[in-house]
Amino acid sequence: MHKKLSILLKVLVGMLFVLACKKETSLLSNDQRLTSLHDSIPVDSIPIDSIPCDTIPNDTVPVPPNPYYEDSITGLIITPEIGDDDSTIIFTVKTKNTYPDENPYLVIYPQTGDSSLYIPVQMAVKVTPSATVSHPATAVFAYLPPINGDRPLKISFPGSPMLQGSITVTNTQYIFNWDHDSIVLISPKILSR
Repeated sequence: MHKKLSILLKVLVGMLFVLACKKETSLLSNDQRLTSLHDSIPVDSIPIDSIPCDTIPNDTVPVPPNPYYEDSITGLIITPEIGDDDSTIIFTVKTKNTYPDENPYLVIYPQTGDSSLYIPVQMAVKVTPSATVSHPATAVFAYLPPINGDRPLKISFPGSPMLQGSITVTNTQYIFNWDHDSIVLISPKILSR
């Protein structure tokens, strides 16, 4: 019985000590608590080598992989075809060069305005890099040319000047007037509607 009372007394003293400590620290403001904590740590007791920020070498900062292929685009192959209705042209644009990737794609922002079509190719993007296969980067988009007449056609890609030609629209055909096949091959040149 004496042993049980001794244990109970120790538990009660411990609880009173915890309560007393909580009251004492709760009377201090946050600034005072931080200051007292800071002042209680002797600066000389912290070895300089143990400061985490000081031990990270600068050359180990992780660099995310480049999502774009830096190889320049050497040229394009553009294949136009008639869409589901005869008023839409579907363009498949591929790079002449290939990339070590399962399915690289081209970033293109086709622009239409004033009856013209501008195809600015921006870059080739990595999708699934591969050591065993190589494919051209590809993009597909649709164009709805306005009514009959000649429509300016402009194509550009990094490392190439702006190339210009036109699309002639008739009731029965789309005709690509294009003289830059050595850089950008457009084939076929005539589509029947």
